[in-house]
Amino acid sequence: MTQRQSQGKLLSISEFAKASSTTPRALRLWQKHGLLRPYRQDKWTHYRYYHLDQVDQVLAIKWWQELGVKLKDIPLQRKQESEFKTRIEKLDQELAFLRAKKQFLLSLHKFLKRKKPALKKVWIGDWQLLTHRIKRGSYARINDYVQQTWRVARRCGATFAPVELTFYETPRFDPLVSDLKIGLIIKKGKIGCRLPAGFQVEYYARRQAYEFEFLGPYRFLTMFFRKIDWYFVKHNIPVYLPVFEMYIRGPFNTSIDYNYLTKIYYPIP
Repeated sequence: MTQRQSQGKLLSISEFAKASSTTPRALRLWQKHGLLRPYRQDKWTHYRYYHLDQVDQVLAIKWWQELGVKLKDIPLQRKQESEFKTRIEKLDQELAFLRAKKQFLLSLHKFLKRKKPALKKVWIGDWQLLTHRIKRGSYARINDYVQQTWRVARRCGATFAPVELTFYETPRFDPLVSDLKIGLIIKKGKIGCRLPAGFQVEYYARRQAYEFEFLGPYRFLTMFFRKIDWYFVKHNIPVYLPVFEMYIRGPFNTSIDYNYLTKIYYPIP
């Protein structure tokens, strides 16, 4: 193929700009940043010529710009694949966060409008528990108490269910100061270590309870507790202490706090 025949398959900068829905000015700027070089550039006239196959490169540059990336920060082609995956993963995380937040806000709005909390009667218990009692504990430090309990549990040989329980042993829930008890359900085996002060193995008998399922950040739990407590008091519904939470999904197994899943139990006398 002669040079003239090869050039016949190429487009001038104006023709290529029109074919790729951009401008000659943008093509010159992208060349300056090393992002898109002409297929051939005449060494005497410096005219630029492009091949239609290079339209894909134009689309890639526009894609990065759509993501808000400045020209100087758009990666070179050899790095684009890994950068592309990183950007997509970040967008997926942002979308997951927004979906979870939307779901929580809708459920919060529904909870505030309802006169009666969405409670259901369930059977709970028949558990062997490893418990950690904390006098005058703080709700803000529950994650610390749970981690302490798991550290002891891991060196004691038994197998535990992948959930945590927090019992509130004071008559009324107080997020600042409450007597707390963290419990882990023993699924198999026996405790084979000497337990520190405040730890013990105990049995939680099978019984019925009112269950409320909470999906969302822990910082909103106090408000839900207050409303549910008031509902029981207002309607003179007896419950058996201690009330407790079961953490199904929390900070140790999800990065989105709007996906935290907690079940609150009010045992029935």
